[in-house]
Amino acid sequence: MSDHAKDKRQFVSLREWIKQFEKQFSGRELDYMTVHKASIAAQLKDSETGNLHLHNLTYKAKDAVDLTLKPL
Repeated sequence: MSDHAKDKRQFVSLREWIKQFEKQFSGRELDYMTVHKASIAAQLKDSETGNLHLHNLTYKAKDAVDLTLKPL
């Protein structure tokens, strides 16, 4: 990757990323739908130390149906 391409990369704070993620859902979805399964992997970089942190977050409700997506 050239130096020019590196300068074009966008960096976003975790707080801003969460806001952007939330915007993908309507008000109705946010207020009335319940989460049955979720899995998010995030690699976070500490701006002060340069250390990388990997977070794997998973959630599954007791009555969640185990749906899977299969690639075509």
